[in-house]
Amino acid sequence: MDKSVEQKMIVFGTGEYALRLSDSIPGLVISYYVDNDRTKWGTEFNGKLIKKPSELLLEKADELLIIIAASHYLDISSQLKQMGFQESLHYISIKDLNRFGYFRLYEDGHYYSPYPLIEDIKERESELFDRSEKVLQGIDLNTNEQISLLHSIGNYFDEFPYLHELSSNNLRYSPNNLYLGLNDAICLYGVIRLYSPKRIIEVGSGYSSAVMLDTNSNFYNNNIKCTFIEPYPDRLLSLLHTESDHKGIISKRVQDVDLKIFDELEAGDILFIDSSHVSKIGSDVNKLIFEILPRLNKGVIIHFHDIFYPFEPLSDWVYEGRAWNETHILRAFLQYNESFKIKLWNHYLSLHHFDEYRKLLPQEIEPGGGSIWMEKC
Repeated sequence: MDKSVEQKMIVFGTGEYALRLSDSIPGLVISYYVDNDRTKWGTEFNGKLIKKPSELLLEKADELLIIIAASHYLDISSQLKQMGFQESLHYISIKDLNRFGYFRLYEDGHYYSPYPLIEDIKERESELFDRSEKVLQGIDLNTNEQISLLHSIGNYFDEFPYLHELSSNNLRYSPNNLYLGLNDAICLYGVIRLYSPKRIIEVGSGYSSAVMLDTNSNFYNNNIKCTFIEPYPDRLLSLLHTESDHKGIISKRVQDVDLKIFDELEAGDILFIDSSHVSKIGSDVNKLIFEILPRLNKGVIIHFHDIFYPFEPLSDWVYEGRAWNETHILRAFLQYNESFKIKLWNHYLSLHHFDEYRKLLPQEIEPGGGSIWMEKC
């Protein structure tokens, strides 16, 4: 874009993209517009004259830069080539600007954009965020097994250490955080106590890691091998107590880790996932669901965080701009998939088996949470 400062700037197109172009690049000086619509020739757009394409031939090619600001930029590119202009030298398109972060091709809500239009979501709010119990096609919620597992881990709830203030100074996890509430923490604690894993791998880290390390030191004499794959470990580091806590940290993205490490997980071991929650090209979510989950050994216990029944995000989060789609990808992954089964989903149980859940939890903890636990079969 540096060279363009010295060139005459001409925009080919007089539609939505052309309007947004000026907003996207403040200070952009446009000499005039060009359009194939002959009814626009001689009129003005955005305060500048609209000319016919043939007038570009009157310009010195090396002294101008044409920006194609139209959705049919391939057709216009072909047209400009036939006129003798060279791509990248004499003209670029909005897709090139998009590549370098100057311009977004599609606004939120456009059918090509992964970001929803909030107004559309609000119009369908009662439908999209309906939490009533329903059949999820192709997915077995294993409700009876969930309740059975809840009872099994409930046998350990009396020893859950975080409700006793006197012991809090010796613990890494604190209930006073915005990332892992007591409901998710007690389920994590209970699953560890029930399965007594030899190894835990966590993708992501933080207060969940603190629960793992506390449970490991308090009940297993630190015999559980804990590994934390976390490219940004600042929060985790702030919670650690000893140098030995640091040994299991891999400060890399899961995309950059040798996947053989996941082959070491055996039946009863835990893969705890608290990802970016976003599926996109090259993302951690894609790596986890498409490459890591399928290679796991049978019997490995898997956790995903911030998954709410019925695989839809919280409305408040959507309205805040969190267009997280991991929950939808996970739902698609589980449909008609007999290799993985749901073991425990605390948000579902809190909605539709509240009384059963309530009587097992300590009085200080309300049913809720956003943890879904699964098993590789």
